[in-house]
Amino acid sequence: MNKRITLIDQYNEIKKKYKDTIILFQVGDFYELFDKDAEICSNILGLVLTTKKINKNLNLKFAGFPCYTLENYLPKLVKYKLRIAICNQITEKKKSNNDILDRKITQIITPGIISNNNFLNSKSNNYLCSIILDNHIDKIGISFIDISTGEFLTAEDNFKNIYKLINNYSPKEIIYNKSQKEKILKLFNNNNYYLYKIENYNYDFEYCYEILINHFKVLSLKCFGINNLKLSIISSGVLLNYLYNNKENNFNHIYKIKKIENKDYLLLDNFTLKNLEIIKSKEGYTLLNILDNTITPMGGRLLRN
Repeated sequence: MNKRITLIDQYNEIKKKYKDTIILFQVGDFYELFDKDAEICSNILGLVLTTKKINKNLNLKFAGFPCYTLENYLPKLVKYKLRIAICNQITEKKKSNNDILDRKITQIITPGIISNNNFLNSKSNNYLCSIILDNHIDKIGISFIDISTGEFLTAEDNFKNIYKLINNYSPKEIIYNKSQKEKILKLFNNNNYYLYKIENYNYDFEYCYEILINHFKVLSLKCFGINNLKLSIISSGVLLNYLYNNKENNFNHIYKIKKIENKDYLLLDNFTLKNLEIIKSKEGYTLLNILDNTITPMGGRLLRN
């Protein structure tokens, strides 16, 4: 006789695949949170933390909120740089009394994967960034995507210039090769960036090249001027693949990739940006605040860039 699958069995199976992610688990008209997820979110969202009896031997910490309030709670979780998976019911009726409803992850939300305008600062870009180091020389490939606007940028340079780019573009999330974790953490020591490691097998050059030409529907990347930039191609392919794997969206609005040319810009280091209070300030207005009389979000982003 087959063992009856319970709701908590279903939850645990999903949680195994998303260990580092807060699971919002739909049960009827509510999103429920269990165990450590419930503890974390109850503190951030002000939810009542209680216990739920699962069986004779198991009580789990529990919190929840109505599904219709999701739009109110998500921005708060994103602000705390949490990775969130929304697990929705995909069937309305049970096959039999012993069955449970089918559920699946329908959306992953991270600091860099947000397209809802209610969560975003309308006058600044929300960049997701991918970075790959050359293990032999001082060379780094980097790519940026803002999925709310479709802007896709890439560059390949030494660490000093790449770090200036990161400070200027201020990505909300940086993904990197798991095998380079030690080096990456050393490079970003004491910096307030949300870092997320990706499995090594995603970083194959041929695989990444294929992802890009299939997405842009071209025969080669020569038309974008990056055909010979191996690290840029890898970082860009990984970035697109990360989006495909985590968000059920059509990304046709990302229709080109632009190479960032150093000769076109004066790159300011973090020390200069902070001391001149150009885009960030601990007190008072920044230079950007003073100059920004733009009316539209698109104009605000253009001025900031």
